[in-house]
Amino acid sequence: MTLHQRIIGSLLACSVAAASAGCTSMKTIRPVNDPAAPAFGRVKAGDTVVVSTRDDRRLRFVVRAIDGDALVTQEGVRLTRAEITHLERRSFSGPKTALLVGGTLVVAFTLAVAAAYASVLGGWQ
Repeated sequence: MTLHQRIIGSLLACSVAAASAGCTSMKTIRPVNDPAAPAFGRVKAGDTVVVSTRDDRRLRFVVRAIDGDALVTQEGVRLTRAEITHLERRSFSGPKTALLVGGTLVVAFTLAVAAAYASVLGGWQ
């Protein structure tokens, strides 16, 4: 395997690893005080959440359903609003995604220029 192929392979591996973590972030969901509003704000079935409870448990799960004032996990465990002290929801992060894409493009462009320059000099094969 040539140096050029190893660099390209490393760049692709780093891009995949960064993309898997870089496009989302955990956002704190503030308690809702308006009785007419949904009990958990923007949280909906299918969301990944992290919950801290009054008995000092920290749980990460995908919401199966919202049943009145309770979140229901995939396993059927109900966590009521009264039990929850802190709630975070995984959501898409535009700035992180833009940075990831921009950074990947800059690195790819730099490698392409370096490869072209090296091939002109006859030093990269």
